Amino acid sequence: MPDLVPVRVVAELASGVGATSGWGPSLDGIVASQMWAERKAAQLVAGESPVGLDPDREPEDLNLPFARVSSETGWYWASTCGYPDGLDPHPEVRYWTGRADQSALATLAESPPASIPDRQGRLRSRVMPLPVLMCRRMVWHAVADPDRLREAVSPVRAIGKKRGCGEGEVRAWSVNEVDIDPFAAAHLHPDGTLGRPTPIDVLGEQPTIKTGARAVLGVRPPVMHPSRRVEVWLPAT
Repeated sequence: MPDLVPVRVVAELASGVGATSGWGPSLDGIVASQMWAERKAAQLVAGESPVGLDPDREPEDLNLPFARVSSETGWYWASTCGYPDGLDPHPEVRYWTGRADQSALATLAESPPASIPDRQGRLRSRVMPLPVLMCRRMVWHAVADPDRLREAVSPVRAIGKKRGCGEGEVRAWSVNEVDIDPFAAAHLHPDGTLGRPTPIDVLGEQPTIKTGARAVLGVRPPVMHPSRRVEVWLPAT
């Protein structure tokens, strides 16, 4: 069994991270996403069909390189969300656009309409804002196996929203052991504020550390699955 120790993970960024909150993506989510992508690629090579999420069935938990933290409502991985280091206090707002390719739709439909309205409906054209946390690096804490974690994040070249559009480019990763309390490594940002969605029963009704609001949210990947949702304190912004 490998030693699970407190670590600090740093992603050196090219130009910030697309995010709609005051914190960055969760480290366990990044690692799980990468591992799922590698598994699906292997299944396709082997001629198998990857199985998607079923809201009525408990999803499989991958063997992530983190310690587990138990609570009354279940358990979660001992890792935080990203802390934007060197943050510009004014987020930059960029925009992305999208429109339906009508010629492609025509090849898929047996009897397509003469035209598809671009101002209404699901296929309408969009111009959407994307707040970007302008920072030099993103920092996470975790209790983890440093070697496995280093191997897991090294292929990740972008994080956050709209990665396919060039946002959140990562120039380099580093994973180093740190001498901090395991509870702090699993829950707190470098500034001592709450750094991950944490079940209410873990911190209590009146936490002694700075948190964000209360919410119902997934506590471990895949966070969108209903089975992962519990009432939590959000990270401090």
